[in-house]
Amino acid sequence: MKTLLFTLSISLVASLPGGVTPPIVSSTSLSVEVRQSGGLTADTIARVRSAAAMSGSAVTELHRVTLRLMAVRRAEVIVQAPPDGFGYPLLASAMDSFPPLLAPEIRSVLGGGQVVMGALTAALRGAQVGDFVTLESPSGGLVELAIGAIVPDELIYWSEVLVDRPTGAQLGIDRPFALFLWGGDPVRTEEALGASQLDMSVRVVGPNAAPLTDPVLPVAFVKQRFGEFAMRAVGGDEVEVDPIWKEANIVAVDLAPLGTFECHRLLVPYLRGVVDDLAREQLLDQLDSADFQLAGGCFNARLNRGSDPGFSVSRHTWGIAIDINPTGNAFGAPPSLSPAVVEVFRRWGFSWGGTWHVPDGMHFEWRQLPMEYTTTCANLSLAPLFAGGLWYLRPASADC
Repeated sequence: MKTLLFTLSISLVASLPGGVTPPIVSSTSLSVEVRQSGGLTADTIARVRSAAAMSGSAVTELHRVTLRLMAVRRAEVIVQAPPDGFGYPLLASAMDSFPPLLAPEIRSVLGGGQVVMGALTAALRGAQVGDFVTLESPSGGLVELAIGAIVPDELIYWSEVLVDRPTGAQLGIDRPFALFLWGGDPVRTEEALGASQLDMSVRVVGPNAAPLTDPVLPVAFVKQRFGEFAMRAVGGDEVEVDPIWKEANIVAVDLAPLGTFECHRLLVPYLRGVVDDLAREQLLDQLDSADFQLAGGCFNARLNRGSDPGFSVSRHTWGIAIDINPTGNAFGAPPSLSPAVVEVFRRWGFSWGGTWHVPDGMHFEWRQLPMEYTTTCANLSLAPLFAGGLWYLRPASADC
């Protein structure tokens, strides 16, 4: 078969540092950021606040949950609404409006109890300043708020919407997601945190921290590239996505040696490229097809494992994440995947969960277009298409 090589221009997504979510403020203002896998516990918050007091730093909490967007209204006109019984998942954050951490235009809006919306999110739904959004809390309560500002997404820490803490309390945004320690000496702050006996699941990021090896895309970018679905809870961590979106985007793939499974249609060329490269490098025997069919897979409509309606939506719900050899690469356990296999996935634009602070060695999720797109499929003609600020790939045939 003929090998085709495509060199693609970097998209807006790829031009970001691998989808790394930057801090709200510059490193000159922000001393240290603290996160914890699964959310910050009360014990961690207490230890961090004690360390901050010792180092002379102030502390700001950022809370984050997934709400459901039920309507966007402009005067008496409904700009966007989900199908009956469904709602659009919306990553929402709440924080104190301290001057050093937020731009003045954001502080004034938060002080008035309005919503600050990210520019990508606003563009996705045609929202404007002055529109009203109806948001559903994790407990099912409805709150309507005005959009007071639309700002670049990085200014609201890659949330889709940001509110102040009192408004967040009305919406049930009560999960501590990150702590920002600022105003003190970064070295003293990190030393105090180091002496605080923090749990191993806690990650401390100073202003000079190295970038993550395998970061993930902010959810607004995921929606922009792969589409936005409405969803509703089914039970436990399972959700049901809008069947119209699913029919348009989720396809069955027969990919040896993994077998048949479902994933997002735009992911198929990348997965075929991975398998072709693994075959060429004689690595296919590293994939356990029986294990994949039993406990792995790609499309799986759910929240992140073991969570509830207020937690984040899994990338498996978009069909852009795939779990390989799950039995030997369980969440939280040391990964056993071959580094050569991991590098092939990375070559094709995937991030690997095995390098995360709490490792998820089975997990790969799409992050960016590969710089060099190779395939051994003779029938594949990939036409780069630039639309909406992103590059897309159009396969010429559905069987390749």
